[in-house]
Amino acid sequence: MTQTDLLDAVVALARQAGDAILAIYREDFTVTQKNDDSPVTAADLAAHHVILDGLTALTPNIPVVSEEGVIPEPAMRAGWQRYWLVDPLDGTREFIAKNGEFTVNIALVENGVVILGVVLAPALDLLYAAAEGQGAWREQAGQRSTLRTRACPAKPTLLLSRAHPDPEATARLSRLEPYDTTSVGSSLKYCRIAEGLADAYPKFASIWFWDTAAATISRPCAMPPTAACARRHSSPQVMSRATGRRCSHHEPRRSALAVQRAGYYTRMVEDPRPALSCGGPASHTGGAGH
Repeated sequence: MTQTDLLDAVVALARQAGDAILAIYREDFTVTQKNDDSPVTAADLAAHHVILDGLTALTPNIPVVSEEGVIPEPAMRAGWQRYWLVDPLDGTREFIAKNGEFTVNIALVENGVVILGVVLAPALDLLYAAAEGQGAWREQAGQRSTLRTRACPAKPTLLLSRAHPDPEATARLSRLEPYDTTSVGSSLKYCRIAEGLADAYPKFASIWFWDTAAATISRPCAMPPTAACARRHSSPQVMSRATGRRCSHHEPRRSALAVQRAGYYTRMVEDPRPALSCGGPASHTGGAGH
């Protein structure tokens, strides 16, 4: 199976999961709490089973890690060359609020680096997809377009989580004016950056790796675990990234201490302004058909 065929198959699977989610979204549903106090609904579980069954049939030799499944220990995953990383319903709080800003996230990780990603917002009929060497694209109402970030404007637009306030980010951003902020749910934040509608997503609170993986297509970043991942990217397969302690998806949970700004990623430490300074052209994604 070619990379193109695989991406097409995963897109179709994401849409199947999206249909299962919407069938529950349109009705009354019950919300329960998981052990970590995060909410879960029948839609989370329905999408999980659709994706798990579909990926197992599509690639029986590649293991699947899903937020709603059993999470293998990091040491076990570190020995895997490839695995699927899935958030069947990212933005459950947005789903419960019925604001449409929830997504299906499916990523293929190879040697700790994401090489294929699909993000679907089923309530918005909005799809983002990318694969290494294949470019990245968005599709809505049957219209497909190439993803392209924008050059950093004098007054950047910063994205904040709609459901998860980040006091540390808010405090640090007080030194960054002028800027605009927009609150967005789920992995749509990364996708907004990828399509040039925003410039950065500052995140200092911890985050699960299935929240970021599907919106991440990048080259490996061989940086020490405690070092900043500050590296310019110009490769056409970059979809989006908000990196954490390092550019790896072996770790089960990590603190995303980084900012994505139109073509390069840099860690916000004491002074966030350099992270958003304009320098060089914006990177972009390309490639027809994807």
